[in-house]
Amino acid sequence: MRRIPLALLTSLLLSLAPLWAMAHLGHGAPGLALDLERVDRKGNTLTIELRLENAGEEPLLLQGFSTDLGEVIILSGDRVLDAGEVEKMTLSLVVKGEMPGIFTLIADFGEAGAGPVLVFTGA
Repeated sequence: MRRIPLALLTSLLLSLAPLWAMAHLGHGAPGLALDLERVDRKGNTLTIELRLENAGEEPLLLQGFSTDLGEVIILSGDRVLDAGEVEKMTLSLVVKGEMPGIFTLIADFGEAGAGPVLVFTGA
């Protein structure tokens, strides 16, 4: 019987989740659309370009990102996206060890939850 590595299984399961992450500062059920626009790889460094859109009616609070590789990306302060606001964001991630072909980038909304985005590195 073949075993599937836990990181791969987690990535596959999270990729099946919707790309809508729910979090809010007020009331109601606003959503954040996360779109992966571009991934550039140079050695063990990935430059990831994201497009974030608050498709809801309440402000959204984004605290940072993490990966299923164990990497954490801390923003220089919480980001609040007002209703209808669109923001483009570029993240730089240095992968320790072997570069995976695929991994999950997880947007962190603190106590409100998290939203996954599947990243293909071309490795």
